[in-house]
Amino acid sequence: MVNDWVLEIGPAAEEELPAVASLFMESFTETFDHLFGSRWPARRASLDLFTFLYRVEPERFVVAREGGQIVGYAVTPRSIRYLWMQFLIRGYFLRWGWRLLNGDYGVRVFDLGGIFRNKLVFIRSPQNFRRHDAQVLSVAVAKEARGRGVAALMLDEGLKRLQAAGAREVKLEVRPWNTPACRLYRRFGFAEVGTTRDSQGEWAVMVKQL
Repeated sequence: MVNDWVLEIGPAAEEELPAVASLFMESFTETFDHLFGSRWPARRASLDLFTFLYRVEPERFVVAREGGQIVGYAVTPRSIRYLWMQFLIRGYFLRWGWRLLNGDYGVRVFDLGGIFRNKLVFIRSPQNFRRHDAQVLSVAVAKEARGRGVAALMLDEGLKRLQAAGAREVKLEVRPWNTPACRLYRRFGFAEVGTTRDSQGEWAVMVKQL
């Protein structure tokens, strides 16, 4: 119980995605600063990303609620390859490209250069371990709810859903200096199998058998 409200862990609803997108941007400010400096993209860009992920695999979205408010989320896709296929087949790359050119995202095409350079370094890393298709893609908890086991509850639910869907192995990447997250993942049985890096620095690659 947090602030006298019962904590609820369960599947997300699509109408909750704006709150998820906002929490994502609030939780990863260092990455946004690194990639965009003072020209952060509009929340619409993050909302479009999470809407895409939700519509492709809605069962992979777990949220934490207190008093009806979103205080955490976890996204654990069953197949990264499938997500990429759907991104192309459903035409999201055209839709997002139009919105970018139309100014809906609040950034210029030039501003995306940092993202492309970042991902190119990551993809070309020989230690990317891309053979693991199921993934803990993103987990975040609101500041006021941290340190109370919210992330553990969401992660536990997400992993159970992956196992029920037939996944036998799941991968994640975490910054080595994110001590609380590393500790949590090790407690759940994730083991470090190597490292990879992007323009922001090193990632620890961890894998768990389900």
